[in-house]
Amino acid sequence: EEAEQLGEDGLLAEALAVRAMVGFLAGEGVAEGDLSRALELEDRERPTPIVLTPSAVAGRIWGWTGRFRESRALLERARERCLDDGAEIELVYLATSLATTLCEAGDLDRVRELTDDAIERASQLGTPAARAVALNVEATLAGWTGDAERGSRLARESIVLYESIG
Repeated sequence: EEAEQLGEDGLLAEALAVRAMVGFLAGEGVAEGDLSRALELEDRERPTPIVLTPSAVAGRIWGWTGRFRESRALLERARERCLDDGAEIELVYLATSLATTLCEAGDLDRVRELTDDAIERASQLGTPAARAVALNVEATLAGWTGDAERGSRLARESIVLYESIG
């Protein structure tokens, strides 16, 4: 309501997207109306963490519900935004959602590319958080390709890093 009163379409888009995410995670299903409106109003120039953008939110929800084509298109669009903005850490975080969707859609070659990219970016960033996320992406790929032992090892290593940073 406040975003509407202010006439801030970009803010309204983000609020609608986050409301849709919270509702979905609370078991209320997919708020198609909120997501559609959020995507229409999305302001790609608005400085917003990528995880709060309507493209990334809708992409994650649609990936979780099996709408892989739409999910991939939105998450790849969000990734392009990160590349354009030079948002290195955002690219690493976004790789998790995109890799999961692509694994479920069966595009393991693209997941390998994203995994390599996430590992390289995490190495350059040099932070435990970036490394933990990259390990998470790598563990996902290992699991989907049948290397359960390696996937478990990478997942445990990722959890240790997450725990070390709180």
